[in-house]
Amino acid sequence: MNKIKLSNLKMPDLDIQKFGDFCRTRLTVATADTIYWLSVIILHASTVPTLLAIMSGLTEKMPSIDLVLFTWAGLSLLFVRADT
Repeated sequence: MNKIKLSNLKMPDLDIQKFGDFCRTRLTVATADTIYWLSVIILHASTVPTLLAIMSGLTEKMPSIDLVLFTWAGLSLLFVRADT
């Protein structure tokens, strides 16, 4: 079995200033947009299992209508915000 010796590995030269600038400029925007869209998808998907269970007859327990309406209204507003 081949073993790699840690003493033979070289660490690349890292410029901490360049790395910090990259994180503040490019990574922050991409991460914020990614988190935004993931939250929209997750919030939309949170109501789907309940709707499927009700439509298939597995349960008769309905979620409160105000919860569903406010969730979908808020998500629709997020979509409008993202589209502008």
